[in-house]
Amino acid sequence: MAPARPSSALQRRLDDFAALQSSSRRSTTPVVGLSAALVGWADFIYCTPRTYLLTPFSSLGPARANEALLMSRRLGAEELRACGFVNDILAEDGPGFRERVLREVDEWLGAHLRGESILAIKELLRRPDRPLDDAQGVHEIVAGLRCFASGIPQEEFRRLASGEKRHKL
Repeated sequence: MAPARPSSALQRRLDDFAALQSSSRRSTTPVVGLSAALVGWADFIYCTPRTYLLTPFSSLGPARANEALLMSRRLGAEELRACGFVNDILAEDGPGFRERVLREVDEWLGAHLRGESILAIKELLRRPDRPLDDAQGVHEIVAGLRCFASGIPQEEFRRLASGEKRHKL
């Protein structure tokens, strides 16, 4: 299978970014791989005590973001709550976790609130940052594609697969 042309790959990433940024759907999902880089767009984030983050996020504040980005430092659940990245740490693990999160969200955002009002408030809160977020999203996508085109990720995966390098996970 031939690799995707950069223009179509770029278009897909831009479409994904725009869809995530403007989504009004409630979503409960595990965060692994690329979704770990996108979870910062969520309105509410819940985790278990064993949760950790090994991905850079500027919304963590400059000190934590620098540690995650430049030092590839693993941030645990308590640190993520302390810096405001997660809303709460729930003791439930496994199948009960999803039900607990949905129950909590329904209690806060249930039928007593109007969905249109919530979306309007969300839009007003995010509007001042939207131009910067849009521009940064494009810059990150282009930088990621350049990195991919240079072969750096492929070389790192080769090193992992051969056992030459060990992953922190």
